[in-house]
Amino acid sequence: MTSASRFDHRFSLPSPRTALIGRAATLAAARSLLLEEGAPLLTLTGPAGVGKTRLALALAHDVAASFADGVVWIELAPLADPALIPLALADALEIRDGGDRPLLAQLIAVLRPRQCLLLLDNCEHLLPAVADVAAALLAGCPAIQLLAASRAPLRLRDERQFPVPPLALPAPDRSPTLAEAAETAAVILFVERTRAVDPAFSLDAANVEPVSAICRRLDGLPLAIELAAARSKALPPAALRNRLARRLPLLTGGARDLPERQRTLRDAIGWSYDLLPAGEQRLFRRLAVFAGGFTLEAVEFVGQAADSPDEAVLTGVSSLLDKSLLGSTRAFDDAPRFSMLETVREFGQEALAMNGETEAARGCHAAYFARFAEAVASPLYDLVDPAPILPRIDAEQDNLRAALGWADEVGDRVLLMRLVAALRTYWFLRGRLGEGEGWAARAVAAASNDIVPALRAVVALAAGWFARLRGDHVRAEGFGQESLALFRERGDIVNAAEALELLGFAAEDRRDFPLAVARHTETRRLLATVDRPVRMAAAMRNIGWTTFLTGEVASGERQLEAAVAECRRIGYHHGAAAALSDLATIVMERGDPVRSAALLQARLNLTWDAWGLRHTLEQLAEVAAAGGESERAAQLFGAADAYRERIGATLVPTLQALYEPYMAAARAALGDAAFAAAWADGRQLSIDAARAEAAKVGQAPSDADDGAESAPRESISDGASTAPPSARPLPRGAERFGLSSREREVLALLVQRLTAAEIAEQLFLSPRTVTTHIGHVYDKLGVNSRRDAAALAVRHGLA
Repeated sequence: MTSASRFDHRFSLPSPRTALIGRAATLAAARSLLLEEGAPLLTLTGPAGVGKTRLALALAHDVAASFADGVVWIELAPLADPALIPLALADALEIRDGGDRPLLAQLIAVLRPRQCLLLLDNCEHLLPAVADVAAALLAGCPAIQLLAASRAPLRLRDERQFPVPPLALPAPDRSPTLAEAAETAAVILFVERTRAVDPAFSLDAANVEPVSAICRRLDGLPLAIELAAARSKALPPAALRNRLARRLPLLTGGARDLPERQRTLRDAIGWSYDLLPAGEQRLFRRLAVFAGGFTLEAVEFVGQAADSPDEAVLTGVSSLLDKSLLGSTRAFDDAPRFSMLETVREFGQEALAMNGETEAARGCHAAYFARFAEAVASPLYDLVDPAPILPRIDAEQDNLRAALGWADEVGDRVLLMRLVAALRTYWFLRGRLGEGEGWAARAVAAASNDIVPALRAVVALAAGWFARLRGDHVRAEGFGQESLALFRERGDIVNAAEALELLGFAAEDRRDFPLAVARHTETRRLLATVDRPVRMAAAMRNIGWTTFLTGEVASGERQLEAAVAECRRIGYHHGAAAALSDLATIVMERGDPVRSAALLQARLNLTWDAWGLRHTLEQLAEVAAAGGESERAAQLFGAADAYRERIGATLVPTLQALYEPYMAAARAALGDAAFAAAWADGRQLSIDAARAEAAKVGQAPSDADDGAESAPRESISDGASTAPPSARPLPRGAERFGLSSREREVLALLVQRLTAAEIAEQLFLSPRTVTTHIGHVYDKLGVNSRRDAAALAVRHGLA
């Protein structure tokens, strides 16, 4: 074997002709692992098209000067025979085979005294052989380092894996501003590559939303974005976005100087799929039915249906993770959750269809999520605190929708009705009234006499609830009567009581208040025979409210106070919040906005559900209008209107009659133009911002103190102060600093050394809102640290 006394290949690396976009932080982190930590083997992993090779080349150029004997690039993609790997290394190093001993041993002898970096590109199709060669090189050459780009790790002891993430995307939950999008890596790449085919293109207010949507639909994958941008000469962004409902047929036509496997996204993904053994290919296809991710439990259910034991499924999932065909995150409860990029999932669905497995896989998926919904979502109504359960259901929302869609598509009426029956309370609590109403209507249409009566009854009840919440008390009455008759036939006391509850609200909406009281009273009588404390507390509240509506104000107030007490006794905060809201309305009608505000602030602290938050915003807008805070009232009216629109709710007739005079008062005080401007501002508020604005209503120091003194009964005074004892308002000395009631509560907890997150939990606020309050406290006290705020509070008797 012959070799030069010194070899330097740093300048033989391929030099990309385009800038590396959005990778500064990723490149710095990889450089740190390679140079500062001295990783013997650094493997850049990731799915097809994520930019592993591009990042590896950029890293190699960046660190070349740190290696005395240079950087050598070895392209392995063209190799089909693992035995050729040492020869590819020798060719890259310009070393000729001497023939007297194995080529790998000759390579090790030459490289042993060298300090160089070997870049092994596209290793995934030869993994075992590449791993063997890499292990031998690292064992025999102490000064070399290896940089590998592979869709799967080599799994060596000295290996450091570095997953290459997709490019940063615009926020998924809203349309980005032009400035925000222009600073997002995926959008920057799309714009740059589009200009390569259409030099006149620029990002502007008209195309920022479709461009952002394109990047999201392509998962931030650089290859996919570049292929899409290549189509931009013929398709403007809006048209391109619309055609990406199916991504793979469009994402073709890559540059001719790209490797063939990278000229279409389907080929890039297919390269990885073809390397899987048959069992993993089958599992990969099955997993493509999941939408929005999945848990190990769900994977095992689907795997068992495919005649794969749990152990084989777990092994297969681990292998697909290694090969970058799956991703893994931690769910809200720290359990592992798996997902596919949407581009990869689309490939899997195509493969599923080609193998004739779609119907079986989707049926299995729907069966699992029907069982999940019945186990997790059905019990929500009877939980004193359903809030901790909701994130688990939220995580499966896309899967549940896919299951509903499948049941509807194939005409599986029972499956559809099971899902609707199980999810009705979840849809209400999350404010997805339009979605719930739509699926309930389909389920009702699917019901017939040959369907299990229990399912027919619950589906009719669900349809009745959504009709009422959407403002149709006539249909609510009809569905309520239908479901009540079916429940009574079956002797189902609990659900018969719920049907009567619905009928009570339907009577209230048509202003038949005595009938509403009678129906809610019958609900309570039925519930007295079973152990359902949450439903019993709700019945007490409903009786109190409708009793007030009949004109028996004092009796209604007493019963609502009893309902608040019962809700607190059993820990039912959601029910307590609703009853406090009703009490606030009574107090407001008596002309006491200060005390009404105190009750509503208590409700705001307890409220987390969509329906309750919307109603609280409306009520605090009324209090603001009555208290002369006309601009804030208009903003909150606007915020409530936007939120009501968002969740698909309407103002029920009883509440609308109470609502309109206050809105008219705010409009009269401001004038039409100023009212409209404040209303429009309110409609733009985020939920957190609207909640923070609502928390200011009635919170001027003198008003807050007067409110505390004017509470005539101890039970209501307690009701108005639902914050924990440690967070009760501070003494009057706080007034000199202009602290609001909320700011006093925050300061009291700061003195106790609670963190912002802990204060947020105590006060039922978001951490961001608490941080804002802390900033206001610092400004008003003239300090800039928690330590100084606490010292001043103690010095002036504020705590």
